[in-house]
Order: sequence, then structure tokens, then C-alpha cells
Amino acid sequence: MAAPMDEMGKCSLHSYFEGDCGLSSKFPNEICLKLIVNCNNSIVGHLRACNMVEKSVKSEGELLCSGIWKWRPETDHGISVCPAHRYQYGIGWRPKVRCGFVRHPTTSNSKAQRGMSAPMCEAVQLSWETLCRVGTGICRQCISEISELPNACSVKTEIEADQDDICEIADHNKYRLRPKQIEKENIKILNEVLPSNTEDYDSFTNSQYSQTTNSQTSNWSDCSELALDKVNMVMEAMNVSPLRSTLQKEITDVKDSTIRYYKRKAHASIDSLLDFMAPKQGHLLKDEVLTKNRDISLPTESAMIEDLSKLYMKTVDNSLKMQILSVITSRLTKAELQTAIPGITIYRIDQARLHFNTSTNLGLQVKNKIKVPRQRMNDSKLEHAISCFFDTSFMQLVSYMYGTRDLKMDSGENITIPDVIRTTNHSKIIDLYFSYCTESNFEPLSKSTLFKILNTCAATKRTNLHGLDNIAAEGIEGFESLKEITKQIYERSILSTEEQKYHISKTLFQN
Repeated sequence: MAAPMDEMGKCSLHSYFEGDCGLSSKFPNEICLKLIVNCNNSIVGHLRACNMVEKSVKSEGELLCSGIWKWRPETDHGISVCPAHRYQYGIGWRPKVRCGFVRHPTTSNSKAQRGMSAPMCEAVQLSWETLCRVGTGICRQCISEISELPNACSVKTEIEADQDDICEIADHNKYRLRPKQIEKENIKILNEVLPSNTEDYDSFTNSQYSQTTNSQTSNWSDCSELALDKVNMVMEAMNVSPLRSTLQKEITDVKDSTIRYYKRKAHASIDSLLDFMAPKQGHLLKDEVLTKNRDISLPTESAMIEDLSKLYMKTVDNSLKMQILSVITSRLTKAELQTAIPGITIYRIDQARLHFNTSTNLGLQVKNKIKVPRQRMNDSKLEHAISCFFDTSFMQLVSYMYGTRDLKMDSGENITIPDVIRTTNHSKIIDLYFSYCTESNFEPLSKSTLFKILNTCAATKRTNLHGLDNIAAEGIEGFESLKEITKQIYERSILSTEEQKYHISKTLFQN
């Protein structure tokens, strides 16, 4: 990067820096040593890259000498630096992402929170006799270790004072630190000389300031600097502290501390402007403006909740009620909801909140639940049992004239079938079924399940009358047979008319 030149000699800092003295491609116009007191390039971009505030280092010369000795521009006039060392260890140097503190644990890979300031480097040099460059990355743990040193009383105070500035610089890289003050006369002259068109202004600045501005200065245009200077001049006239920078990122993407800073500046600027417009009555004017805006604003949230509560009470459809309730359930507590909607239960509130948390859109339509019956029985075992239970050995089918039975299906449909007479009781049927399964090596359903199946498939049971034995039953069956035989003899005209009359009269007499 640097070309050694013996005739140029060595700079005053060569014993502290590595590498030979020479030229630098970043300073092609410099071919000789330069006094540090004359090194006046901007270090704003370098400090921002090192996560440091502007007030930590004041000039490029102080940046080069920091960590070596405490440089005093009013006395140390003979200190020189070559172009190579000026760039390598000045504005061209960048710290590592990880913590670069000399006593940082080797097993830790903590990232640097900020860059080391000049007081930190001085405290480290006095305690451990180790040189540290200003801007070296340091983690939070090492910062606390340095602040505990006996000769680092000012370090802790400096860390606390610069904490907000460091957070803002590290949060968004597009921030520009507060520029140098420009005198009012210079601003007036520049406003008269500079063109109003932006494109003409860019070409003008490139041609006029190319000799004095290098690539390591701030990336912001001079137009932005002048605009911020004008705003700061106005704020200074209104007794408001100037802005450090302008917000270049989306306000939703910055940290809370940054938002609070700009809110404070906005409130202070508005109050000062209103006090200027209406002396000693700025707060009254502010109330008038805000009150007018409130009058033309949209309905308040309480009014909307009241309207939704009335709509909920007048709605009949439960699905629509769930949608309405899910809109307001996240804004009120359960007690407030029960007060706003009389008669509402805790269960409905919980269901509405569950619907609100599970739905992708607020107030999404409630889907109708479909009943899906669970089939816990094995289909093959169930079919085997039913085929055995409905065998003709255990069942007797009769016609519609002896009665019917309604079967209710899962779909809600009712089917009317002829009545079925079961000739054997349930326990006997199940015992016979278990015997059959044992012989055929088939694993049946449990006995309780089989009883439930028989109770579900209800049928009429045929039983004998109470008090009659088998002899009485067989006697009745004999009389029925005799009546049937007599009827057949009459139909075949075997009996004569007189015998038939005699038989009929005898039958009537017996009755």
C-alpha cells in the first residue's frame, strides 16, 4: 500500500507503528512528511464506523497520537507523520467486529459494543502498560472491567454520558453526527453563490471541493449539512438545543431511545415556536390546536365498543355473535365485558378469545362444526358378531301385520322395518357365540360390547305365559289341531248335513 522512499526519511511515529514509512494511494498528492498539527481531515466517518461519539476525539492529529501519548497541539508542533502511517493508523483503520481488548478472554467471542475512547486507552496504558488504539472494539464485560480500575474515575462517567449517543450511532448507519458550526456570514455567502437546483449544486460541489474533501469524510452531501445548520440556527434562536442529526430511517425501525430523543426535540421546538407566536400564551394556543383536532377526529374506541355491544345483543345468530364478540374481547377485561353486555357468560368470552387467537383475520366467520362419529370397534369383529346374532337360529322374522320397529340412523334418518322376534335370551346367544369363536380360533369383541350390540339391535323376545307348564301348552296345541282337522273334513264334504248340524250344536252347548 505504501511505497518506501529513503529520501523522505522516517516519521516521528514509525517506532510505534508497524510497517515502513512511505506514500499512500489515498493521499497521492502528498509526497513528504506532514506535521500532525496540520492534519485536519474530517474524522466523522471514522468515529461513526468505530461506534464513537464526535466529542471523544477532536481532530485527526489527536486520533493518530491517541494511545501513544497525550498530544497537545499548542506545544507539540514538531511531530510528523508519513502518508502511509497517516492512513493505515488514522482514518483508514477499522476495528474488528469482535472485542479487541488485550485482556479479553480467549474463549469468549463477544461482539464489540462500542469503541474505546482516549480515557479508556490511557487507563489501560497506566494499569497494564499496554498500548491500545482509540476506536478498538470493546465488549460490555471488558468495559465494566476498565471502569473498575482505580485510575479510571472519569471512564465510568464518560460511559454513562455517551450511552445514548453510542446506541443511536450503532442503531442506524445512516445517521450523521452534528457538523461543525458554520458562521452566519459564510452561510449567507454560500446561499448567494450556490445554485438552487440540486443537480447543478452537485456538479458545483464536485468541482469546487474536490481538492479539500477526500473519500474518508462524511458520505452526506453539503446540501444536507447546510440544511441541518439552518435548522440548528433557527433552534438556537428559539433557545432550543441543536439537533445532532436528522432521522434517515423509517421511524418504525429505530430504537425507543431514538424516538424519545426526536419527540423531545419536536415538543421543545413546537412549544418554543408557539411561545414566539403568542408570548406567555403558547400552552393555551397549543391546547386550542389540539382540541380542534380532537373535535374532527374519528369516533373514540369506547363509542365503537358501545355500538358493537348493542349490535351483539340484537343479533340472533350465534355465529355472528361470536364474530362481533371476538372484535371487542381483546380490548376489555371479562368484568368490563359482563358490564357492557348484560347476561354474557364467561364461557362465551373464552370462546370468542379463542376464536380471535386462532383466526388469521379479525372477526373471521365461524366455521360450522361437523359431527364425525368415532368408530372404536374393529370392523371385521363387528361384522362377524352381527352376522352370527342375526342368524335364523336366533331370530324369527314376522310380517308387518304383527308390528313394526323404527331404526334411527346416524344421519338422523328413521327406517321402519318389520318386527323381529329373538327366540333366545342375550346371555345364551353370547355364550354360544363365544363357543363358536373358540372352535374357529377367532378373537371376538368383549362381552360388555356384545351386550351393547344386542341392546342396540333391539328385538321382541318370545316367552311363555307365567304359570303354564309344557303339558298345558301341548294340550292347547292338540285342540288347535282337532279344530283344523274338523275344518278340513267339512271342506271335503265327508260329513253329512245332519252330522254337521249336530256337531255345531254340540260345540255351541259346550261353549
